[in-house]
Amino acid sequence: MALLAAAKLSDEMMRLVWRTGPTAAVDLGLRHAEVHRWFAGVPVYRTSSAAAYPPATYATLWPFLGWLSLGSARWLWGATTVVALVAMAWVVVRESGASGGWQRSAAALVALAMNQTGVAVGNGQLILHVLPPLVIGLLLIQRGSASWLEDLVAAACVVFAMVKVTLAVPFLWLVFFAPSPDGGDRGWPFRLRPALLVAAGYVGLTIFAASFQADSLWVQLRAWLSVARGVAEGGGDYANVSAWLGRAELDWLALPVATAVFAILGVWLYRRREAELWVRLGVVALVTRFWM
Repeated sequence: MALLAAAKLSDEMMRLVWRTGPTAAVDLGLRHAEVHRWFAGVPVYRTSSAAAYPPATYATLWPFLGWLSLGSARWLWGATTVVALVAMAWVVVRESGASGGWQRSAAALVALAMNQTGVAVGNGQLILHVLPPLVIGLLLIQRGSASWLEDLVAAACVVFAMVKVTLAVPFLWLVFFAPSPDGGDRGWPFRLRPALLVAAGYVGLTIFAASFQADSLWVQLRAWLSVARGVAEGGGDYANVSAWLGRAELDWLALPVATAVFAILGVWLYRRREAELWVRLGVVALVTRFWM
């Protein structure tokens, strides 16, 4: 596993920061162009068929991409990717309960040796930057002391993770179902503060980003959904509900079906709210993989 991780990650890191060609940092290149055009006032959703992200995503990505050339942004993204990989390995080791050097090494390498981890690095995809803060934020919300400081840190982590909104949204149920410190003896068994902080943060990012475009926020959101639907319809062989419905020529059902899946997941999580957190995280992850 160590040899696989070293070979794959080093090769893919070169593809991210150094190599040229159509596959070099391909996703990062698209996001870099979209962020620069967004803050230049160019109507991104009308001029790009790949801009399948809502306005808040571009505000979140600006510190990484908005003030740099693509070449410099690739190096910065490479550096932050290393930080993300270390954070992901740390979370896995900590939560696995592994003890001793061999067990901890094996736990850390589970994620690092995966082929798809390397592919995500070389493409410059968002997933590696999203997973560690998302999981850390959820752990703080579900297991923390319920203090203002922890809730603010956790909300910031979740809001950042919503840079990839289709991945983060199903996990919001675990934000909404944050356990109450008193065990729910006073009625509603969940705290609302984490959910309100996440909502306020995301709405703030959305309004900030939308202010750089000439169209109204409503028009921007409609345009985003239109582009996202087009991306879903062209989903190829990806295994998700949107792609399946597209191949069945039932594209118009994609959003209603995704909404229904999201609602069913919420009911399941409510009924299993006392279950082990990592079981619930695993179920949400599986649903997330297929829902949209």
